[in-house]
Amino acid sequence: MKIIVRDVPPRAAWALEQTGVHPLLARLYAARGVSTKEQLDTTLCADLLKRVQAGEPVTLTLCGDRSALRYERRQKTVFERIKGGFRGVLGLKPAYLLLRQL
Repeated sequence: MKIIVRDVPPRAAWALEQTGVHPLLARLYAARGVSTKEQLDTTLCADLLKRVQAGEPVTLTLCGDRSALRYERRQKTVFERIKGGFRGVLGLKPAYLLLRQL
């Protein structure tokens, strides 16, 4: 294995550090030509995040060895908003809180 020494543009490394990237990783990325944090995430998740932020309905299916989980992001209907308001009054907890207690 041969180690290649590269020049690090200080402005690009500093800009990456300011966006929350670890300083060592910022230097490595800047040496490779990365100048913004958005360039680091080129996966489908970045596209899905942009669509969610724009308010579009998004469906994501995660498949594992034993099961598949499906998440759907969409606008809540009026009935779902009303039902969610009564959930706290009736003492019903969301499922994720019940799982957290286990």
